[in-house]
Amino acid sequence: MTELGAQPGDAITMELILSACPSIPAALAQGSLPQSEVNVLVSSAERATGLSAQTIRKFLGALTSAAGIKFLNQPRFLLPILRKRRQGMVLLGEEEDLSLQNAIHQLLGGGDPAQPLSDLERLSQAGNAYASYQLGCYYHPQDRKNKTTLGRPYYEVAAALGYGPAYGALADYDINGTKKNLRRAAELFEHPTALAGREGRQWSSNAAQLLRYRSQNLIRCRQTLFLSILTLIFSFLTAFFNVIFGVFAITAALAALASSLFSLLAAPYHSHRFAYYLILLCWLLAVAALF
Repeated sequence: MTELGAQPGDAITMELILSACPSIPAALAQGSLPQSEVNVLVSSAERATGLSAQTIRKFLGALTSAAGIKFLNQPRFLLPILRKRRQGMVLLGEEEDLSLQNAIHQLLGGGDPAQPLSDLERLSQAGNAYASYQLGCYYHPQDRKNKTTLGRPYYEVAAALGYGPAYGALADYDINGTKKNLRRAAELFEHPTALAGREGRQWSSNAAQLLRYRSQNLIRCRQTLFLSILTLIFSFLTAFFNVIFGVFAITAALAALASSLFSLLAAPYHSHRFAYYLILLCWLLAVAALF
């Protein structure tokens, strides 16, 4: 490669990819590749070399072009907002960064979004994580306003391709969306690069909010546990007045106690509403037993 004019760094990168992933030469010998196999090759090379997916796609694109590889058409993508007929897999080369930056600039410019969105989607389908992330960012404000999830599938693609801030964006859907899931949001923030860089810092307020909620929820959990123990003791006293009501009260109090212990030991984001309902039921049964 260096004799043909390639930069020494590019030659070393190419050697690293080919030596670390012997499956790539074998795949290139097939003459044609489905998109799914291309994605597997990129992911394998990323894990084996530590290089970014974008760098790997660039060199893999050069290899497939030199080998005359044909990319096979695939079925329609299953994600809701990507159900357009897809073309064969395209591995972009040096023009990828330029196309990406131009599309983002046009999108932020406030003009007709059709063309830049089309360009970003093409890059996203080719495996560009940042393009997928930018598409998610475009739809995210609309999702917050309309209570939809149009941007979430793009963030999921970006996260699957290893772009850390996409994990923070997905956590925002679980914290502020219509279907809240704080436990899953906390797991997403555990990704080491979820809050990295300028893109990741915009989700840092959510992470701080989640930590505050966890701390406050653990305090509520201890209070609920204390109330559950008192209710259990009182339920045994209820059984002296009415055995049937007492048995039901003891059962409900034990369930409240179990729920409180589960939250304290294993689920710090778990709501205590169910435990409070059970405690209330116990007291109602106790009142009924007295009369």
